[in-house]
Amino acid sequence: MSEAIECVYEDGVFKLSEKINQKENARVLVTITESVMGKTFCSLKVSEDEIKEAFEALEYEWDFY
Repeated sequence: MSEAIECVYEDGVFKLSEKINQKENARVLVTITESVMGKTFCSLKVSEDEIKEAFEALEYEWDFY
């Protein structure tokens, strides 16, 4: 089973934003990704044409016609 749960890293501990369905002392694999909003969104400055071009390239690459 796989599920994504948002966490906050505080005082050396990951604190879950919601309860999860796991038994006490269960071992899980954690994958850490950085927030796109916090790292990129605020500093990204592109024109509307550049955005359209990027989406068209993705549609072509991923076959989303």
